Amino acid sequence: MRLLGVDLSAAADAGRALWVAEGFLRDDELEVTALRPARELPGGGVARDTALAALVRHIPAQGECVVGIDAPNSLPRALVAEAWRSWLASFPDRHPTPEHFRAACRAATGGRELRRASDVVAKTPFAPWNLRLYRQTWHAVAALYGPLVESGAATVAPFQPPLPGRPRLAEICPASTLKHLGLYRPYKGRAAGLAASRGAILAAIKRATPLRLPRSLARRALDDPGGDALDAVIALAAAARCQAAGLFTAHDAGHEGAVYVWA
Repeated sequence: MRLLGVDLSAAADAGRALWVAEGFLRDDELEVTALRPARELPGGGVARDTALAALVRHIPAQGECVVGIDAPNSLPRALVAEAWRSWLASFPDRHPTPEHFRAACRAATGGRELRRASDVVAKTPFAPWNLRLYRQTWHAVAALYGPLVESGAATVAPFQPPLPGRPRLAEICPASTLKHLGLYRPYKGRAAGLAASRGAILAAIKRATPLRLPRSLARRALDDPGGDALDAVIALAAAARCQAAGLFTAHDAGHEGAVYVWA
């Protein structure tokens, strides 16, 4: 089974920070075959719109696969009155900008950051419209999940049943995975010791998966000070574990969905 792990970015230069890890799951062993930023995807670039458009083209081109994406694809039930598919289709018109999206959520909750049930279970760091996450959520829903679902190019777990020959998208939170594995520690940045922390995390992920990672790709994961390349590998490994456990076959068309962590 082919798998991808995506660490999404909503920065203006997202092509530098949006990383994609790719590999194959064979007999419960994950072999990583590629690790690159979105600017290196076919037709990719540094600008956010270019990078996201390249990713939207790249995912369906992989055929049947599982794609673990580090970005929310739903909101708490209290904020979504209609079915998830209807909410997804109307999202860009309802919230024309990330700022409008955050303001609408804050107005509806009186400023409280309500979490989805899956956020509580997975121990995600932030609610989908948190100050540090709302732009990522908006771009993920409006420019990634939405176009792929509306075109019929992919399905999203658990909201839709899987379809043969098409990618299966799933929300993955690398921070939640690290918490689950007891590996949650500072690892992003150039300060002394953080590179060593990335190395320790990667070594532990390799043991837990199990994971085959070429030296050149491991170097890319460790040398990226922002931790985005490593997060893509973590998303890939978590997706592989959940795929091996059969978690992505479940279908629940409810409002909140699921954050997949580890299995």
